[in-house]
Amino acid sequence: MSASPTSIRAIAELSEALKEKRAGVFIGSGISSASGLPSWSGLLSELIDELRGQPGVSPQLICDAEQLVADRNKWLILAQLLRNELGKSFTDYIERRFTDLTHKPNSIHDALIEIPWRAIVTTNYDRLIERSYARHFGADGDIPVFSYQNPAKIASNYRRGVNFVLKAHGDAREGPEFVVLTEADYRNLIHREIGYQTILQALFTTTSFLFIGCSLTDPDLRLLLQFIHSAFHGDTPTHYALVPENERCMAEDKIFYSEYRIHVIPIKPSDLSGSILSFLGDLKSSYAP
Repeated sequence: MSASPTSIRAIAELSEALKEKRAGVFIGSGISSASGLPSWSGLLSELIDELRGQPGVSPQLICDAEQLVADRNKWLILAQLLRNELGKSFTDYIERRFTDLTHKPNSIHDALIEIPWRAIVTTNYDRLIERSYARHFGADGDIPVFSYQNPAKIASNYRRGVNFVLKAHGDAREGPEFVVLTEADYRNLIHREIGYQTILQALFTTTSFLFIGCSLTDPDLRLLLQFIHSAFHGDTPTHYALVPENERCMAEDKIFYSEYRIHVIPIKPSDLSGSILSFLGDLKSSYAP
């Protein structure tokens, strides 16, 4: 990846934040997609296939659901429909799909664990980042892993300066029935989980985050960013996001910085993994004593 002024600045500032133990990484579904797990839209499409296999389901309902997949603004509504219609089959699918051990950690997972992030926050339900730690470091690489349901434990580790992984939307192995996907799930998470709110506030007011594998237009991330903005009116550390060139424009970049303090770093859509690995390699080299 050619070094743009923004990426050079990001590496310098994140390197300094790492030295001061105030740098984190926020991992979206794009990272696990490289290991064969579904993206946001892919997950919804697979759930529609699950629904198609249910007895007595109207063909019109399937047709409507397929149309909703094409509109990113309707994804949360569609997710709610699918969860309601599938019932226990939804939970079974989440557990089966995201605990499948044939999906292995990829080179980005491996590069991420070589950097001493203050916190790794992921919206993914899988355990690929944890498996990468175990594969490379064994028992010595054991890192605390929490979901949004463990605010007291997260707070304890945070206060003691212990690095940790936060499964922000739940864990398919530990509690598939509690994963966050629908609009109601996000509303409950942001507005009713008071302990979790406190954790988010602490993290985003003290930590500079690098966003990777996320689209800044994904509905789940936008809801989180809007919560952070409404709570702090943009008064947070500077964050950075690696975003494919074809998914951003200068006008949006300006808004993301003014509203959320996120600097967008364009990367080549033809070589997403290579661009991310190049950035992480430069960051590691910059940070290394």
